[in-house]
Amino acid sequence: MEDLLVPHHIKGLENLKQLFITIRQGCPDWYETIEEIIAEVDKVWVRTTYTGTNVGEFFVLAPTGKKITTYAVDIYRIVNDKIVE
Repeated sequence: MEDLLVPHHIKGLENLKQLFITIRQGCPDWYETIEEIIAEVDKVWVRTTYTGTNVGEFFVLAPTGKKITTYAVDIYRIVNDKIVE
């Protein structure tokens, strides 16, 4: 599988919005499945599978018309019921 070079550290709401706009333009049928969630003390780990059809520019991939699948593990730190990291 190719490394899609998705930014690993998105900071700020506007940057997050732009990330989702980019994803939807490249793969309009983008779908996210949460496979597992683990929470301990102030940390939450979320393992996710992402799928979509690459019909537009998608990070480093030119449009192929093929289905892509990628995976991620996101780690969040929670303070006072809010994500702080």
